[in-house]
Amino acid sequence: MPSVVGLLEQRELGARRRVEELREEADRSQAELAAAEQESGGPPVTPRQITACRHDQLTDRLRAAGLGAIADLGFVGLDDSSPEADPAVIPGYKAARNRPLTRGRKLSNTELAAVRAPVEHGFAHLQNWRVLTKVRTDPKWPTSLARALLVLTNREVAR
Repeated sequence: MPSVVGLLEQRELGARRRVEELREEADRSQAELAAAEQESGGPPVTPRQITACRHDQLTDRLRAAGLGAIADLGFVGLDDSSPEADPAVIPGYKAARNRPLTRGRKLSNTELAAVRAPVEHGFAHLQNWRVLTKVRTDPKWPTSLARALLVLTNREVAR
């Protein structure tokens, strides 16, 4: 009959092997992802979002398509077009240290937040359910998972 210590050592050895297998699998996945990014012409390192938007000329592309985007305060200054042009990115307003926001700007930020909230909640659900990791591993999953998320989100909103 095996001893308790022997059984624990066997389990520990098995767990260590599994951890090594998972590490090797993660390394392979990261290498594949890096290779795919290089093939697609994407940046090898993830820059800050506003820098990536400037690099990819997001505002010009949005204007060309006749679209716009509502962004958070991290994107203030991205759309440096003339005041007469239609904005391609609407980030809201920031308050300065010695200059608080006016009532109109506060109201504008509130309205922008109300529009952005459902989208932010959707991304939070995707992250909590770890859906995005599955999307990267199997490209067939996004449609069915997005549909399921939409049904669950609509049920939550209807409550």
